[in-house]
Amino acid sequence: MSLSRPPQDPLISGPPKWRWPWSRDRDVEIGTRAPRPTAAVEAPTAGKPQAPRQHQQQIGVEAPGPAGWRVLLVRLALGAAVLYHLAPQIGRVVGPDNARSLLTFLGERMPLVMDVDIGRWFALGAAGWLWQPFLAGMAGVILRVVAYNAARRSPLSAIWIAATALVIDAATWVFMGLKLSGDAWSPAEGAALTTLLKVEAAVLFGLFCLLASTGRKKLGETDAQFNRG
Repeated sequence: MSLSRPPQDPLISGPPKWRWPWSRDRDVEIGTRAPRPTAAVEAPTAGKPQAPRQHQQQIGVEAPGPAGWRVLLVRLALGAAVLYHLAPQIGRVVGPDNARSLLTFLGERMPLVMDVDIGRWFALGAAGWLWQPFLAGMAGVILRVVAYNAARRSPLSAIWIAATALVIDAATWVFMGLKLSGDAWSPAEGAALTTLLKVEAAVLFGLFCLLASTGRKKLGETDAQFNRG
């Protein structure tokens, strides 16, 4: 009868002296206690400053836009300028002679404004632009349309954009139009053209002065009261 040594219990005898590095067995020590899980919830920091409730309510609230009368004034002026500078482009479709007849027809049906025959000025002034290059003419029209749309958010910015278009038209008139006297436009058309350029510049300058003076907040006036005014 052979005496065999009973197998040792690893819980009693402890872990083996040596094992392979890739072995995943864990040592079990008798008398040790598993660590308690730590709390994952962090307590609120005492005394931490919080944003005021009024400021939190104002986050995401869009500021009111400019007053309606400012937008209306700027859009009326820019709308008239767009129609006036777009009218000469008719000559590219029907020709200069037919365009003059059509502009005269449209001008005769415009009403008098404070005893001023604006239809005659419109017809002669638009006919004076029939020689203007297509790129220069359309650049001015596009800028005025952009200014018309921008007036809803910022009337002052719209005035600056329209002033840029006016500079383009004035430059083409000074450097190109004056050389075509008697060929591309008559003296009456040239006089109406220069007069309407001055009128447009005066209107933009007057609107700028008006809106700039009303664009300053009074002492103690809030942003909401300023935008409503």
